[in-house]
Amino acid sequence: MISGYASDLYTEILKNWPVLRKQTKVGITTDKKSDRTEMVWCNFEPTGQMTLFG
Repeated sequence: MISGYASDLYTEILKNWPVLRKQTKVGITTDKKSDRTEMVWCNFEPTGQMTLFG
């Protein structure tokens, strides 16, 4: 797994990996926060929520 923000490098190198996207706000203070999309590239096919107790 690799997490980060979209970039040309990640787009090219990880083009065959499934990716999960999450909208979020980043910044130090409320009035300076901006919208960003955090991304997680997986080297496996995500299946959804996993259980802790099998």
